[in-house]
Amino acid sequence: MSLLKKILIIIITLFFSAYVFSIQFELLTIDVWCELEPPVREQDTEYPLSKKQAATHILNEARFIFSGMIYGFDFSYVPFDKSRNTQEQFILTPIAEIPWGDKNLKIIDVEQRNKKLFAKVQYELEDFQINRRGAWLSNTIPSATGSGEGNLFRSYTEKKTSYEQAIKNAIRNLLRPQYFNKPRQIIGQALIEEAPDIFISSGTYVSKLRVKLKIQEVIPYSVF
Repeated sequence: MSLLKKILIIIITLFFSAYVFSIQFELLTIDVWCELEPPVREQDTEYPLSKKQAATHILNEARFIFSGMIYGFDFSYVPFDKSRNTQEQFILTPIAEIPWGDKNLKIIDVEQRNKKLFAKVQYELEDFQINRRGAWLSNTIPSATGSGEGNLFRSYTEKKTSYEQAIKNAIRNLLRPQYFNKPRQIIGQALIEEAPDIFISSGTYVSKLRVKLKIQEVIPYSVF
């Protein structure tokens, strides 16, 4: 094989590889569901929920998840410490959010079964979002998994609570092997790495998340 042919093959291979890599991160797709007959009726809503109302819930949940997958969150976590009478506090703040009505956010498939509306939701990333998420997915940034719960009988928004609790527990799972003593506060950023899993069990929303974590500061208790 001539040198020119070898060079052409290398160029074509590199181009194809770069194309495939970009396609992997161009679209994010998740499955989201909403109960049409939730155990608690929310104020100013029909009952059972119309498909339009359920779709609104689905899009709002998808906005939260996609925002977490692209931009991530700032967090501050104060672990519970009985010996110091310290109550747990976990604050999760979106770094940026996908706005309502974003043209890149679409429901691409819908199915109703077992009194639930299931939807496949897709988000098409802009170039800057692809770059941001790609940087987060670097192997140098550690990953951790966590599970969280929300009260089924309180509100549909408890699904979001379960996601937040899953992120908190992922932080605990990452740091527990590294710190023998509980820290006073943990500060950092988190990004949802892949589509979450959520289901109902014993009157509870249960979610499972895998997240990327940037721990910026672990503040110990002062020693006197």
